[in-house]
Parts: sequence; C-alpha cells; structure tokens
Amino acid sequence: MSSRRATNKIQKAAWCRGFAFIGTFYPVALYAGDTVRQSTSPLFTGDWLTLALLTGLIASLILLAYVYWRSRQRLAKLRQQQQALNGIMWGTSAGSWEWNVKTDELHLNERWAEMLGYTLEELAPVTIGTWERLCHPEDLERARQALSAHVDGSAETYTVEFRLSHRDGRYIWVYSRGRVLARDPEGAPLLMAGIHIDIDARKEAETQARVSHERLTKLSARLPGTIYQFWRGVDGSMSFPYASEGMTEVYGITPEEANRDVNQVFAIIHHDDLASVSASIEASTDKLTLWSEIFRVHHPVKGLCWIEGNAVPERLEDGSTMWHGYLRDITESHELQKERDAYRESLEKSNAELEHFAYAASHDLRQPLRMVTSYAGLLKRHLGAQLDADGQTMLHYMSDGAKRMDDMLLSLLEYSRVGRQGEAFTEVALRKTLDEALHFLAPAVAEANATIRVEGEWPATRASHDEMTRLFQNLIGNALKYHAADAPVEVRIDCRRREEEFYITVADNGIGIDPDQIPRLFKVFQRLHGRDQFEGTGVGLAVCRKIVEHHEGHIWITSPGRGEGSVVHFTLPERAVEAS
Repeated sequence: MSSRRATNKIQKAAWCRGFAFIGTFYPVALYAGDTVRQSTSPLFTGDWLTLALLTGLIASLILLAYVYWRSRQRLAKLRQQQQALNGIMWGTSAGSWEWNVKTDELHLNERWAEMLGYTLEELAPVTIGTWERLCHPEDLERARQALSAHVDGSAETYTVEFRLSHRDGRYIWVYSRGRVLARDPEGAPLLMAGIHIDIDARKEAETQARVSHERLTKLSARLPGTIYQFWRGVDGSMSFPYASEGMTEVYGITPEEANRDVNQVFAIIHHDDLASVSASIEASTDKLTLWSEIFRVHHPVKGLCWIEGNAVPERLEDGSTMWHGYLRDITESHELQKERDAYRESLEKSNAELEHFAYAASHDLRQPLRMVTSYAGLLKRHLGAQLDADGQTMLHYMSDGAKRMDDMLLSLLEYSRVGRQGEAFTEVALRKTLDEALHFLAPAVAEANATIRVEGEWPATRASHDEMTRLFQNLIGNALKYHAADAPVEVRIDCRRREEEFYITVADNGIGIDPDQIPRLFKVFQRLHGRDQFEGTGVGLAVCRKIVEHHEGHIWITSPGRGEGSVVHFTLPERAVEAS
C-alpha cells in the first residue's frame, strides 16, 4: 500500500470521527437549550438560551480540534514509519510489489521498474500479466509452483529466484519474497505483497565459482596424486575437510571416508614411519613451516607404497591449523632412485679405483722408465764412438720414446690428481688466478710476441685456486702454441655474468680446428697434429674439461674451420662468497 493512499485513508477517518462527534453532541446541546426555554424560571429564558447553544457549539469545535490533532499525530507517526520503510527499501535496493488477486492489478515502486531499465510509466498499465511477460520462460513454471505452495499453506512465505527480462535484452536474476495479506471468507487470497531484490551479481559469482570448482575438480582428477586440506584443532582433533578423487590412488580410501574418519589414513601408515610423520606435523603446527615428508603406507590394493607429501600451513582465527597440500605416490620413482644411487655408488667406486690405478701407474711406472732413460744415456756415452749410424738411430729412438713415455705419464698423473687431492673450495678472485697463469706463461708470451687482451667483469667465486690457475694456463698455452708462424698472435679473454653463472671465453687467431674433429679434443691422449708440428701429449684439454666439470661447469670449443682461429667457452656456477 502506498504512502499517499494510507495518508488519505487516515485523514478521511479523522474527519468522519470529528463530524460524528459533532452530530452526536450538537443535538444534545439543542435539547438542553429547548428544556431551558420551556422552563418557567426567568433565569433560563432569553440570552441564557443563546449562551447554552453557543457553549454546545464551542464544545463540539474543541472536540473536533482534539480529534484532528490526534489524527495529525497518527499521520506523522505513519510518515516516520513510511520514511523508515523507504530507507530500508533503498538500502536493500529492493523493489516492492502489491498484487490485487481479484483484479490482477499490480502496484510497484520505482525501484522495481528501475531494476529492469524501465520507469513505471513505461510499464503501465501493470498487471500480473506484465510480470509473466517479463519472466524467463524456463523460470515461470517454477515461480508459479512456489506461489501455489504458499497460497495453499504448504509454505509459510512465497520465496523464489527467477530471471526477468531487462530492457537491453539480457536477463537478470531477482530474488522474490512475499506473502498473502488478506483472504476472503472461503480462504481465497485477496491481496499479496512482497519485494524483489537484484541478485544478478551474486548469481554471476556463483556461476564463476561453479566453473572454477568444476575446472579444479577436472584438473585434480587428472593429477597423479591428490590435492587436499588437512585440519588440526587446538585439542588435537584432525580431519580432511577436502580431498580430490586421487585420495583413493594414494591411500586406497575415498575422500568421503577420509573426511569421516581421519584415523583410517593414519592406520595404513607404516609403523616405522608413523612417528616421523606425527613429529613433522607437530613441528609444522608450532612453527607454521612447510610440511614435507616421504613415508610408506600399506595400500589395500597396491601393497607397500612410498608417498611424498607437501603442504603449506595456515593458522585460523580459532587457533586451529589448516594445511593446503599435495600427496603423490612415488613408489616407482623411489625404486628407480634407489637403483640410480646404487649405480652411482658403484660408478664412483669404479672411478676412484681407476683414478687410483692411473695415479699409481703414472707414478710407479716412472721409476723403471727413469732406469731405461739413465741406462740409455750411459750406453750412449760408453758405446757412442763404437756404434754405427743404425745403432745411433736406434739409441736415439729409445731415448726419445722413453722421454715421451715419461711426459705422457706426467700428464696422466696431472689428470688423475684433478679433484682427487686438490684443495678445498674457497673464495677465489678469478682475475687473480688469470694473472698468475699469465705470469707463468710470460716467457711463452714473449717468445710468440703475443698480444693478450683481458675484458669483461671478473668477480670472486668459490673454487679451487690452483685448479683455476692451471685451467687458464692450459687454455692460454694452447692459444700461444697453435698459431701460424707468419701471423702475430692475438688472444682475447673475456668474462661475463649470465643468469646464475659466469661465462668465460678464450679466443685466438690461431690455426683453427676442423669442426668434424672438435669432439675428439677433450679425450685423453687425442692429438690432431703430428709431433713434428706441435709438441704435446694430448691430455691438456682433457685436464681442462675435468677441472671445469669438477666445478660443476661446462666447456666446449667452437671454430669456423682451419686457419680461422678458435674459441674455448666454459661456464662456472655463481656460488655465494662467504662474508669476511
């Protein structure tokens, strides 16, 4: 019912009561005046009659004023209530409706029409047919069923959500609530009233949440594990509020079973791992640190399985803790890792034995080799004058072979020592090790009349000082050795930071390398040139590779081809340097 209609009704009732009072009191005054007029007493004749009539009229007017004052008070109170109601309606953005069931007439407020992009004048005349026309066809029958349930008494109120057509062509969701206000003697509804609230934003959020949930469910169903939430109360009680379908794969228990009874999960954890799992949960609870554990479970179908779990804890307002995490079966990878570990241990043992053999061989074989060299020299001095040309040649080959064998043993000894008996990694200034290498190579640099350019940024890192010096010495030494006789030697050494590593290059303008031969360069005793061209044992680059790999780096060589120079590239990880 509108405010104007209620106000008019109160005003009409007030005037009717006032005139009723006048109509009742004024005849009484006239009767009293007539009685006085018929009295024989002279005191009640003449002006006294007029006075009595005026007194009755004044009393009636006073009574009328009182009635009017009371009606104004009621009207003011009604307006206050109406203003409060309007405020509530405005605050809730609700549209109000009043339905005269007999005439099908609908009385709406402006907000009802505004929700649909209309004004009341544009919708007029408004009947129940207007609402039926605007209601989405798929929702109309459901709304009618809710109305019937309220009318026949099955539901206390009429409550339903449906879509209404907006002026711009789209549909918006509204929440409708109302009730019957008046019925006829037979119980048929006469008047209903209620509200409409725009819930389109809420419905959109629900749709997005449903889509997100469906997407998460679909994603989690395809993961080789389970996404879960684990809750632990202040009193020690525990539960799984949520777990994806992968819970069955991991534990052999459905998410619903885990939610009902968390003890089913702990019952299948291997008894040797249960204490560790419980302790890690306690530690994560106390310090809110990441929970991470690898443990065994007795899966009812797959048997003994290895499980890896990781979860992030969150402290809730009531003091309880909620973990959001992921569990997966790592049995296959765990067994594979065990095989890898066993193979690595075997390989490390084999490598250690080989390195020991190489060290022992290169060290111990030099003793008899020195004897061969010594006696070859004695033989040359003792029989030198008596030997013919062939004898002299054979003695020369014997001495030269012994010397080359000794050089090879020394190179093999150097190779075996890399990373085996070296110094511990410490803070090393790479530029300092480079300068030391250049100092040792100063005679070779002068002999080759070489130009050495050092560029880039040279930081400090954790490494072996001696091995870094030997690495630079071997690389720069090769650049000085393998050059054309008729060309000036130029060597450029550069260092740069690249992501989380140092990238170092040693470039020269030397004889270059056939790209097909590059894979042979880092193998032990592999030479690309004859000894009559360049001296060496073919171990230098193998030593360089072993040094770089000992520092967890990578080394390679590039060259456009013969006569076009070459570049040695290697990387070293950027290790943090301890503060002094």
